[in-house]
Amino acid sequence: MLTRWLAVPNLLSAYARLLTTLGALVLAGVLLTDPGWLEQPLAVAVLAALVAGFRAAPVRLSKFSYLTQTGVTALAGTLVVGPGATVLGVVLGTLIADGAVLRKPVWAAVVNAGREVLALVSAFGLYAAVWHTSGYPDLSLDYLPAAFSYAAMYFFTTRSLFYFTLLVRDKLESEERLLILRYEVVAYLLTVLAVLIVVGAMETLSPGGWAA
Repeated sequence: MLTRWLAVPNLLSAYARLLTTLGALVLAGVLLTDPGWLEQPLAVAVLAALVAGFRAAPVRLSKFSYLTQTGVTALAGTLVVGPGATVLGVVLGTLIADGAVLRKPVWAAVVNAGREVLALVSAFGLYAAVWHTSGYPDLSLDYLPAAFSYAAMYFFTTRSLFYFTLLVRDKLESEERLLILRYEVVAYLLTVLAVLIVVGAMETLSPGGWAA
């Protein structure tokens, strides 16, 4: 028991450092390979504000788990304005919401930002690979494999990285796990629906119609 108690804190500490280090490296890589964010300061600011707003009002599922709709901004943003501006907006919004609004420790806000970066970029990488393999299709039936891959991978990465520490610490009862899974799936279906509406509106309507 003593060995296990000592091992878990060390594992969690290493996991947090891994998220922050890899998150920072991946963020730098995205910003360097997609410099379009330099010409999109307004888009970055809007995305950061949306992420901060979503994260500032989480839906509590248990003492340790919660839901946000950060995915709406992350998924729609990468498809509309590109990965560079979106990843930067997600990082800034997460730091603002977690550090300034929710008043979490700075280290926790940084870890959460790193987790969001890794989840989004890994999912977008799979999406880009499938989209390339499919022949860069427009919004049609041929686009479904790439879209499905993106949505599925983002759900898997965000939830896996988030719940890893809770599962390692054995903080969730079996009943809680079933309840959380149910609401996670329902909430993510709403996320995907919202992304479809946002992207569809911005692709087919004029700016005056986006709000409606």
